[in-house]
Amino acid sequence: MEGTASGTPETAHRTGGVVAGFSGAVRLFAGSVGTIGIALYVCGFLISVAQQHLLGLGRLVTYSHDEYVQQGGGFLADISTTLVIAAEPFSLALIFVTLMGTGAAAVWRKFGARHRWWRANARRWHLLVRLAWPPLVYLFLLILLLFKYGDPIEFGLPLRLANILFHDPDATAPPLQNIHTLLIADGKNGLGALFEDRLFTFVAVGLLCLFAHYVTAGQRWRRPAMAPFALLMVLYAFMLPMLYGVLKLRMEFPIVMVWPGVGEKTTDGQRYLLLNMTEQVAVLYLAAEHKVIWRHRDHIERLDVVGMARILSELGAKKAKP
Repeated sequence: MEGTASGTPETAHRTGGVVAGFSGAVRLFAGSVGTIGIALYVCGFLISVAQQHLLGLGRLVTYSHDEYVQQGGGFLADISTTLVIAAEPFSLALIFVTLMGTGAAAVWRKFGARHRWWRANARRWHLLVRLAWPPLVYLFLLILLLFKYGDPIEFGLPLRLANILFHDPDATAPPLQNIHTLLIADGKNGLGALFEDRLFTFVAVGLLCLFAHYVTAGQRWRRPAMAPFALLMVLYAFMLPMLYGVLKLRMEFPIVMVWPGVGEKTTDGQRYLLLNMTEQVAVLYLAAEHKVIWRHRDHIERLDVVGMARILSELGAKKAKP
């Protein structure tokens, strides 16, 4: 009985430790899942906002939260695949550079370090490099950022297109006119190249931000020095999902045939694109007349889905008709 009594607190302590560790793991997992869910939702929301702005449906159509999460997941999966494919050649180059660097270090340890001049001036060179290296490298990174990748206007140029379902784009500026032509003609290769150019620009800015963070470590001027890199990184991070929604994601909607109910003006089936459907109304787009129409569900006798179509291709087909 004495042994049992004395062992009880130890057993309780061990059990409590296991439970606490399990609870901590569950909280960590729940926090990670919550963070991922928020990231997917934000990306999907930005994609939808960009598409609605492009089409001119920003105040006319709303989507569910599940739709935002699905679009965000597709966005992250797509760019991850693209980056993995693009990184394969660079991984081989990195292996080659690593081997060359290892060989050079071995040669230096065997021959260079034995030279009297290097041994006599090693401390002086070390101090000079320690003082001059961070500012010079940072200046190079800043110049590269500002003159090569630091143009947010050019980066977000496709986002300036708006309301293309409702107005004539002939008066659009030439750069936007070219993007508009690719959108209408479903130029997947051209649009994909435009998006990948922005994606690699974002990756380059991220790498420059990482290098600047490393170079300025321990420096008093680190915070103001990191400001342009961090600001541009955050700005591009918000714009990238929006550019994906405009340039990469196909804006397809169901083709529906609508038969109005008894007492309505039209009795024949009409062809529309179904933009959205709620419990009360169906939001339809009639490409022939550039109209968005709301029909109450009670006023629709039957609604048949007959296929899927790109809404911008509908505009192109209408423009091609004499």
